[in-house]
Amino acid sequence: MARLLRRLELALVEEIDARRRQATIRRILRDSTNPFEVSDDAFLQYFRVPKVVAQFLCTELQPHLARVQRRGLTVHCQVLVTLRFLAEGGYQRGVGQDALLSVSQPSICDDQMKILNICTYPGSVHDHFIWSHSRVRRILMDAYRDRFGMYFLIGDSGYALEPWLLTPLPHAEEGTPEFRYTAAHCATRSVVERLFGVLKGRWRCLLRDRTLHYHPQRASDIISVCAILHNILLHFGVPLPEEPEEERDNVVPNGGEPIGDALARARRIQNHIIHRYFT
Repeated sequence: MARLLRRLELALVEEIDARRRQATIRRILRDSTNPFEVSDDAFLQYFRVPKVVAQFLCTELQPHLARVQRRGLTVHCQVLVTLRFLAEGGYQRGVGQDALLSVSQPSICDDQMKILNICTYPGSVHDHFIWSHSRVRRILMDAYRDRFGMYFLIGDSGYALEPWLLTPLPHAEEGTPEFRYTAAHCATRSVVERLFGVLKGRWRCLLRDRTLHYHPQRASDIISVCAILHNILLHFGVPLPEEPEEERDNVVPNGGEPIGDALARARRIQNHIIHRYFT
């Protein structure tokens, strides 16, 4: 009996040693594989970023991602695996009972499509509600109150007209100053609509048919990472991808009107702009 137990013990030790050797071999093969050796075009198509941007990310994230154990992934593996997920969204782990959780994310960008602010909010919430409780709105309100110059954001008809937020006049008669103002307003605001298409064209995990199967906070983090990477790619001068043919969400008009003096002031400012620049 003792001899049998001894033989089983030796067999177990040999099995453990064999598995350790296999793990070591796999780790050596994994770490020796260099994705940066593929062609530039293949790298860009697979990871959605050029090699110079991927190398920049690896350098910047090195202090945060450096492995503390031998079995951990290298920094470049972690970065490239993440980029591949964002590019395709091909593998996602469900949360709870595979519930699809909605996240709203109104954004602000400049005329070069650089994202200046993105606010993620769990649940299917109207953009006007998010805007009403946003930090950016409070900043603009304070600037207006303190007479710190005249600054305006341009929003669609789903938002309320405010002294710092200009909205279109959808029923303006053709040929009038109000019509020309609205045409210029819509042409300018189209940049942010293009931005959403560009984000989804590059980071396909954001596409509607690849809903993020994560807790709202994790989904919000993923959206924010996509926005940051978008700005980095703009900085490096990477050409914009083609926008996917995806149905846009309909704008819900009349997101709410300011009341009293606030509405009157907003209309006076809007009328002043119309008559000064479009008459």
